[in-house]
Amino acid sequence: MDLRKAVKDIFPRIYDEDVDLYIAECERRKVDPMSRLIVPRPNRKKDDRGYWVRGGPPAWITTIDLMRARADETGTYAPGRETEYEYVSGDTLVSAKAFVKKFVQGQCIEFSESARWDEFYPGDGIEGTMWRKMPEVMLGKTAEARALRRGWPAQLAGLYESAEMDQSAEHVETHHPPKAATGNVRVPEETKDSVETAKANAKAAIGKARYDAAMTALDNAMAVENVVKIGEFAKTLHVEGIFDDDQHEEITTYCKLLANMMNSTDHQEVDSIAINVSSALAAGVLTQAHADRITKHGVGLKKMLDSEEQKVPY
Repeated sequence: MDLRKAVKDIFPRIYDEDVDLYIAECERRKVDPMSRLIVPRPNRKKDDRGYWVRGGPPAWITTIDLMRARADETGTYAPGRETEYEYVSGDTLVSAKAFVKKFVQGQCIEFSESARWDEFYPGDGIEGTMWRKMPEVMLGKTAEARALRRGWPAQLAGLYESAEMDQSAEHVETHHPPKAATGNVRVPEETKDSVETAKANAKAAIGKARYDAAMTALDNAMAVENVVKIGEFAKTLHVEGIFDDDQHEEITTYCKLLANMMNSTDHQEVDSIAINVSSALAAGVLTQAHADRITKHGVGLKKMLDSEEQKVPY
């Protein structure tokens, strides 16, 4: 298997320069590059022309479970007491404080770290969906990840839980246009054309940025409810004219097929969805990388179903 090609298929937006870095990071962490337990988040910046380009090495994103496991492998980790949450005005979450324990020279030492909502909440866009749905879980994971890195820096330095990095995703800000001039002001036709062209280009740029953000979120989605929410978000942007028909069709097709595959319960259903994936790929509304991801999920699901069947006594 061509590992570099496989990594590019799983993470289609990873920069070529970062593929070897990702493979090396997985080897260093003793993680299978195909497991998606570590996800590269590209480091991007705008060049002089305003285009997004590689800005440096990516950040390495993982799950809180892997961070706990890495700490536990040292033989010095113990779970701390329950996370504490601070609220104001009764129902407004302000911060979370997480605790972990570490055995140092025979003594149990407690470490704690805090995370503030205003520092980590990624905003009201698609990146903040899970934060609004489960605020304590997301802020609690962020605080615990910081505490784990503080206690086990050698094992966890440079590794971040996904919730910690949600606020670093690129956002496209939209501003209200200036009010139109009043009175008998004659606007030259060429100026009107330039303004309309500028508006169209700005709208297209916003659509492309939102499209990239939605696809990145889909590539990293692990739960079917997240996939469904992204699909609903794409429909809203299409109605608002932010997504064009092609962008809308590609995202909604990817969402529908991926969600259906995640919800599959038997071999026949998996095979039926696989046929739909092939049809969408042939029609050009699904990329090869996305088709491979859905198919790979189906293969894993079949193995799980076979394993469960073998456990059933006859």
